[in-house]
Parts: sequence; C-alpha cells; structure tokens
Amino acid sequence: MGRFKTLLAVVGAGVLLAATASAQAPAIDRTYEGAEKLSTNEKIELAGKSIQQMKDVLAASLERLKTAREEKDMVRVNCVSDRLATLKGLLKISEQAEVGLREAAARKDGELVNHEFTKISLARARAENLRVQVDACVGEANFYTGDLQSEMNVDDDIRDDDPSLINEDLLPFSEPIEPPDRLPPMSPNT
Repeated sequence: MGRFKTLLAVVGAGVLLAATASAQAPAIDRTYEGAEKLSTNEKIELAGKSIQQMKDVLAASLERLKTAREEKDMVRVNCVSDRLATLKGLLKISEQAEVGLREAAARKDGELVNHEFTKISLARARAENLRVQVDACVGEANFYTGDLQSEMNVDDDIRDDDPSLINEDLLPFSEPIEPPDRLPPMSPNT
C-alpha cells in the first residue's frame, strides 16, 4: 500500500507541475490553424521565446544530471540522460525551424512560416513534458508541498438504478436455464 501512495503522489505532483508549467508559458495554439491566426512578427517573437524556454529546460536538466552524477545514482543519471538526448534533438530541430521561419518570412511564404512555427510550438510542448519527466527522474515530483484540491462533478444524466442487478421482468425467458450435467468430450480437431 505504501508503494501505491508514493506512486500516486509522484503522478499527482507531475500533473500539478505540468499544469504549473503550462500556466507560466504563453498560451500557444500548437496547430497549423492556430498559427494562421498570428501575424508573422508574432510568430517570430513567440518562436524565439519558445526556443529560450527550451534552452532553460535544457540548462535545468543538465543541473539535474550533474546532481545525479555527484550522488553516483546511476538510475537517475540514465533516466535524465535519456530525456536530455531527446531535449537536445528537439532544440536542434527548433533552432533550424527558426532559421527556416525567418527565411520564409523574408520570402513572404506564409504557408512555410506557419509550418516552421508549428514545428517549434510542438517541440516546446514536448520539451515541457520532458522537463516534468526529468523532475520525476530525480525525485523532485515527490517534494511538492502545495495544497492539493480535488473536485468531483457528477453528471445529472447518470442512471439511479444499478445496471449490474438482474431485473427478472426484462429477461426474455420465463424459466431459468439449467447447465448440462455433463459436457461432451473435446477432440483435438474442434
């Protein structure tokens, strides 16, 4: 039961950390259609901010890796290293996409601008997810001390009766079916 509570605490804290991170980051519609709603200058500005946020996540993750190495905790080192490799790849893709975005903006190619901006937006969302995973690797998620609130909403359309109970009036037959006394032998061909 203790492991279950620990797992529950880690998952809950991870969700709260992700919610906090997304609340702090500027809201970006990560779809191509969302990109079409912004001006080219807004896309360039948001792309730069997104890349900076990814660099901040990379720096924080490198600190986590350093701490795990100092503690000689190979499980944490491997966990953080895996996420760092993905994070570095996302950052490289995003930096290349930013160059492509600026070039497309100079050529006034709106479709390519939207495409490159969408790549950066998706990479930033994935980087935030990786940040939460890195925190979970080193146990930061276990130390969340904020207030937890849970809210339960019950839909008014839910049935009042218990559908698992058998209602004799609804059965298509009047007498109960009896199982056979003996089943026929099974042959390997059937």
